[in-house]
Amino acid sequence: MYGVLSAAGVYGFFAGGTDAALPVLWRDALGLSHALQSAMPLFLSFSLALLAILLQSCGNMRSREVLCCLLYYASSTFVLSLSDPTFIAVGFEFMALFALLLIAYGCPASNIGAFLHYASVHFVSGVLLLVGACEFAQAGQFTGLSKAFYMAGLLINAASFPASSWVSHTYPMSSRFGIMVLSAFTTKVAACVLLRMFSGDPVLLYAGMMTAIYGAIFAWLERDIRKAMSYNVVGQVGLMLIAIGFNSVSYGVLMAYMALSVLYQTLLFMVADAITVGSAEHRKGGLYAVYLSIVACVVAVLNMGAFPGSAGFIVKSLVLHSAGTAGLFGVISKQVFLVCSLLLFAGVGLRLVWLSSSQLRVSHNGSSSVGRYLLGGPMAFLVLLLVVLGMFHKQVLSFTGERFVYTPKDVAVQIAAISVTVLCFIVSLRKKLLGRCEFSVDIDWIYRRFLPKVISGFWNFVLYLCNVLSEKVCVPEYDDKGHAWVSALRQRMEAADAALLLCMLVIGVVLVLVYV
Repeated sequence: MYGVLSAAGVYGFFAGGTDAALPVLWRDALGLSHALQSAMPLFLSFSLALLAILLQSCGNMRSREVLCCLLYYASSTFVLSLSDPTFIAVGFEFMALFALLLIAYGCPASNIGAFLHYASVHFVSGVLLLVGACEFAQAGQFTGLSKAFYMAGLLINAASFPASSWVSHTYPMSSRFGIMVLSAFTTKVAACVLLRMFSGDPVLLYAGMMTAIYGAIFAWLERDIRKAMSYNVVGQVGLMLIAIGFNSVSYGVLMAYMALSVLYQTLLFMVADAITVGSAEHRKGGLYAVYLSIVACVVAVLNMGAFPGSAGFIVKSLVLHSAGTAGLFGVISKQVFLVCSLLLFAGVGLRLVWLSSSQLRVSHNGSSSVGRYLLGGPMAFLVLLLVVLGMFHKQVLSFTGERFVYTPKDVAVQIAAISVTVLCFIVSLRKKLLGRCEFSVDIDWIYRRFLPKVISGFWNFVLYLCNVLSEKVCVPEYDDKGHAWVSALRQRMEAADAALLLCMLVIGVVLVLVYV
């Protein structure tokens, strides 16, 4: 088996250095850039995930939607092959454009707000990226404002808190297979660029912890399956940001983590689609079970929860081992990483396993359950790939510069943590973890609705105050030609300007007193 893997180059799948995975002549012939070579694990994961999705959707996607998926994939790989900040910003604009088209094909006319939400958020992120890139072009490095603007644009694309709601608001409104494609690319590409440019930055630790906590809590509370899966995407990206924020984790391990995340999240979305087909509202009342989807769900959940023997356990163990050497704050971040990982494992993974297995008992009495089986080839392929990656981890990690050795302590601790989580889910928390709410608003309500209303109300108050003062001050007088309105208008404008300056002065004094 090792000889087959070596011949195919599969053992270099997660290698940070792809020099051994692709021979020199192949690289020269393909013209691969250094950036794409360093991101080869993620590129291969994108390719395999898209191939599986297209095979799974065979006959169920319109040709235009397939074209949008391919263009979205091409723009994502284009960004992976770039190293210049300006071209990366342009690449993200193309990604946003094709993602918008993909959302538009699946978004009904009544939910046009989701389309506009995605467009407005990525317009802001694109502006931030371009401003940061222009500052970088002048200074030659990311410092000060250029770093702040560019990192903010990347964090928005990575669905970092508090700009995370665009994922949970827009992804569920897309088509059955559009959500699978959307979940794979934008956030992972943004995380990859953050890894290249800002690896080890403490800001990523703070952003990652808040994002992971936000995603875990909302995924735990959300009842709608597609929305819960979207919150799971946000939570998993938060865990990636925490791992990138650790300065001691090697580049190859982080690339392996992101590439593996693409595979098992794609498989989870396939499972979620398999158990929600037939329910227009995607609620558990319309779920049915498929034997293959249950097996695929178990494999994906074990990788997500880092069960010993899976590839997820190997990669996350390497990340957490490096985090333990990052000081006190690294230890705190490590605990947040563990807790949020278990919450996502229970709130999303175990929920899918529970719902599919419970519906399986019901489907025995139905005659149409066999006809409900989806194409099993793509699922089986991803399951086999994840199993092989877990079994041949030494070959997979041989060129990352890291070695992994199973120790009884690590295995026992992880099995105990997962067992306690499963026991709590079955005994006492099952009904709560199956979802309690359907959120029509999110944390973004504060800055999308509340703050604009406050600012609008304050501005209306200022205008009203200006009008009152102008009416008190102005007394109409006739000019030389007897035009009283000219003099009154002039005095009214002068009084309004004076009142506005007075209000701005008061606001400035208040801000100085508050912050000083």
